[in-house]
Amino acid sequence: PTRRSSDLLLYFLKLYLKAKEWFEQSSAYDNDSANFNLALMYQTKIGVEENIPKAIDYFRRSVAKNHVQAAFRLALILLKDRTDLKGVKEGFDCMLKAAKAGHVMATVQLTGVDKPLEDGELNRNFRNKGLEDQYM
Repeated sequence: PTRRSSDLLLYFLKLYLKAKEWFEQSSAYDNDSANFNLALMYQTKIGVEENIPKAIDYFRRSVAKNHVQAAFRLALILLKDRTDLKGVKEGFDCMLKAAKAGHVMATVQLTGVDKPLEDGELNRNFRNKGLEDQYM
């Protein structure tokens, strides 16, 4: 990288570290958006090393405050391992919570189509899908 791009990367890293600091301070007050953003940082390696257990913890905190996107993202993580029955149940509950709150992709995952959950039935193949088929 050139000096300019290195400077730019350093600049953004400092911004991410500052954002993380502010999110952590807000998280201490159980702020759902701060917890969601910290979870995203740990899940997607934005300014921090990937740490899925930390991401799950922060997503759970957000879900407890009815954060719809957190419920969907947590469901996707937990439903990856279909051998963990407790995780599958929690993941399914999160997916259902997100769908009932109007999250379109959660609705598609559960019904197989983009229509209100009340009008559709659960996708019978939902539990049988392989990992590669879970993401549309």
